[in-house]
Formats: sequence, structure tokens, C-alpha cells
Amino acid sequence: MRKTVWLDAENDGVVAEHEIENPTGESRGVGLYVQHVLNLKGDMVNDTWCLPSSRGVVYSIMPSRQGEKRFGTDWVLDPTAGWIGLRDRGTKRGMVFVFDYNYLQKIYTCGSTAEWFLEMVPVAPGRSFKTTQTIKPVVGFEDFVFASTNVVADIRGQEKGKTVEVTLDLAAISRPLSGVTLEVTVTGWRSKQPLAAQTFTWDRLGYEKRRETFRFAPKAITDGVVIRAVVKGADFQDAFEHYYAGDAFEHERRYGHFATKGGALAGATGDSYALKPPRKVKRFDKPDFNLVARPSPDRFKCLVIFGIFTDFLSLDDAMADWRSQAGKTAEFTWANCPPNAVETFPASYDELFNYDVVVLSDVNFKAIGDIGFEMLCDYVEQGGKLLVTGGPYALGNGEFDGSRFLEVLPVELTGPFDLKWAGKGQSWDLAAAPANDPLLQGVSFDQKPKVFWRHVVTPKKGARVILTAGAEPALVVGSYGRGKVAVSTLSPTGEEGAGEVSWWAWDGWPPLLRNLMTWLNTEEPK
Repeated sequence: MRKTVWLDAENDGVVAEHEIENPTGESRGVGLYVQHVLNLKGDMVNDTWCLPSSRGVVYSIMPSRQGEKRFGTDWVLDPTAGWIGLRDRGTKRGMVFVFDYNYLQKIYTCGSTAEWFLEMVPVAPGRSFKTTQTIKPVVGFEDFVFASTNVVADIRGQEKGKTVEVTLDLAAISRPLSGVTLEVTVTGWRSKQPLAAQTFTWDRLGYEKRRETFRFAPKAITDGVVIRAVVKGADFQDAFEHYYAGDAFEHERRYGHFATKGGALAGATGDSYALKPPRKVKRFDKPDFNLVARPSPDRFKCLVIFGIFTDFLSLDDAMADWRSQAGKTAEFTWANCPPNAVETFPASYDELFNYDVVVLSDVNFKAIGDIGFEMLCDYVEQGGKLLVTGGPYALGNGEFDGSRFLEVLPVELTGPFDLKWAGKGQSWDLAAAPANDPLLQGVSFDQKPKVFWRHVVTPKKGARVILTAGAEPALVVGSYGRGKVAVSTLSPTGEEGAGEVSWWAWDGWPPLLRNLMTWLNTEEPK
């Protein structure tokens, strides 16, 4: 690991680069953790920490005197931006830490630390992962609602009779900015109706705080408003928002610490403010795919990313007597995948493209992450073969919303909680969709295999449904680019009743798997 610290005579901020290199001959996962210890004035008294979350900015508020109680949040497990802010309430001096949201997993403060944890990133042999942080002192801010390498900002509301006064504070972070436009809109949270709009323009925004104010008349301030700001310059644009529901609400969100997530009262109606974390965008160094090595004809390699029920599928046992077109047996590489993590995943395209088939068994998006799934999508598009199987963390429960992986699948997901139970003592019959499909050659249904849990999906146009469970698709195959994809909606969970045979214990399962593997690795006629 190398750290390079940059100082600028014209800016009192500090930029630190972290670079972690993989000097080994194998792929490695890198999860960077950064901790800064910081006490303004040498102690925690009068310090307020601001952390961006899906509930808006949350606070960790240190006492005004030694020995008093502190309030607020330590962990933010759902950050919506890459920054942490700290200010002293007495001096109004503070510090802002800015880091890369696109790799961010979670943030934390104990009251005297700024800490952030980055997601696991695969690093290929001889390559490195680099990330940068900016640390910037600021003066005169009451709070922080946003920070980036461009600007630091605060938005506050205050009731003034029948109106609300909005105060906006901004300052530059890395360099003075010229030709800056600030566009502000106010929208009712419940009504979704616009209430006000203002635009401010500045020839220059420097390191000293700039303040703008305006007023609007709310219809019912306790219903809440969203104050959204967009800051534009010649070469940047930042957007952020603040939820305000009156002065009493502002006090409660800081000092009313309730047991439920987000500090909400138990029994709330479910219409509280929520900000969806933006989709992360990773940097990719993609090769010329025409030059990437393909699977060796002398071997048949299968990578299995496996979850907690994968052993029920008996993949290696079912494939023990199977042979590829070149007469090779299947060699399995197993990558353990507990929820939200994976122990190993190919960190280079050369390594990934060397596999004939990849199996994702009960795997969610967080397990492999943006980089791994982008590589996997490219792998299939360029001719790779993919088998996806169901389970508690798969498909609609896998948090794939907004990801490219949805394009790869031959099915449309129906949303979270798509894994359905047949009911106590109930089951669905697993049956052939078209009885004469080549994938069902040598597969007998005489045992009447039963399904207890299955995902609900919708086949895409052009996909083939091979099996059904009740009235729903159970096995669907299709293509993406030059590659092939098969999706099983069956979850290997549930308990068979007297005289029943579960689908994973069914004698037709091994020949079906072998047929599926043969189909995946057979070129379709042009």
C-alpha cells in the first residue's frame, strides 16, 4: 500500500491518494478501511458530526459539557454520498472529509473519528486499486447537508410566521469556481406539488462561505417539504436535497432518539422521508475483447459462486459422468458466497473468460458488487455461459434494481420478496412446459417432483420456458449478446411431506443438469 499526500500553497485542504497493489500471481480482494481521529479544540465538547444517509443527513452530537449525554447516530449503513462533516458549535469551525462514494460501503463515527469502509474490489495480479480523499477545513457553517470535491453546502429552514425562510450556505473545496449557478426548488413531500423555485448566479465561488436566503409559504409544513439544490459550473454539476418539516421536527431529528431505524416513532404511517442511494458507477479498464483468452479446449472449467443451499443442487455429483463436446470432464472452482460477500472472484477479464460456465447459486448483487457484475455481463455478452439458480438471496431478493445484470437475464424480475411459499403442507408440481423440448430428453417426471418455494418472474420475449411450478416458470433459457443464460426460479428450501419427492431429490434432476450444461456449451445454428 502506498499513500501520497498532496499539499497546495493556495488551498488549506489536503488530498491523500491510497494505492493498493497486488504483487502476487493470483487475484485478490481489497477492502480499504480509513480512520481519522479528530477532536476540534482537542476534545469532543460541542462537536457535531454530520453523515449522509437515506433518511437525510443524520447527526452524532457531542455534549456541551464534559459528562453530559451524547445524541445521535454512530453507523450509517446506507450512505447516499461520500463525505463526513464535523463542526464545533462554539467556534463554527469544522472539517469536511470527501471520499469516493462509488466504492463506499458504510461510514461511522465514535464521536472523535471519521471512518469509512470501502467495498471489496477485485485486483488482478500486478494491478492496483487507487482511491483519493480530500480533507478540507471550513468556517462559519451551521451544519452540512452535502460535500464533494467541488463544494460544501448547508440548507436550513426556519419558520417565520406563516412562511419558511430557507438559508443556503456554500463554499468551494478544491479550487475557486467561476460562473456558478445555484438552482433551488421546494416541493411538498406528501403532495409532490412545487411550492417555490429560486436561481442564484455568482461570477465566483471561493473558499469563504457564501450565503443566500429566500422565503416561501408552505401549505402544511408538518407534511414536510424537500428543498433540492443543483449547483452547476463550467465543468461540474452537483445535486443534493434536504427534508424539512418545521422547527419542532428539526429538533426531534437531532435529539429525539427512538429505538426504530431512523429515529422514527413506532407505528409511523410509512410515509416518512427516504432518499434512495444513487447507483454507484465504477471505473473500468476494459480490454479489447477480441484479444482476451478464451476457454482452453483441453479443459472444461466451471466457476460456482455458491450460497448456503448450493449443496442441495448436487452440481458436481450430477456432472460426474458428463463429458463436454471435446470429451472433457467438468472441473469445478468453488467460491464461497455468504450473504453480501464473496471470498474470491476473478479480478481480470483473462481469468474470468477462461471459464466455460459460471454458476450463480443464491447470489445477491452486494456479494460480487458493481465491478464483478459488470465483468460478468461482459463475459456473457462476449459468448460466456451463465446458470442462475434461486434461493433466499437470489433474483428479486438480490437487490439488482437498476443494474445491467437485469439485461442479461432472460426473465423480468417482479420486485423484492418475489420468493413465494406454497403454504404449510402445500406444494406445486414441477412439470414440463413443452413435453418434447430437447433439454428434457431422458428426463422422467414419474416421481412427480414437488416445489415448496419458488421465485415469481416473467419470461422475456424470445426466452424459452422449459419447466413450470404450478402456473409459474421454473426454468427459463435465453441469450444475451453472443452468450447463453439459464435461470432456475426454484429455491432448494422447504420440507417434503410423506410420499413426496422434492425437486432436488428427484431422479430427473441430474440428467436435466447435464442436458442444461450441454445446451449452454453448444453453438446454436446461425
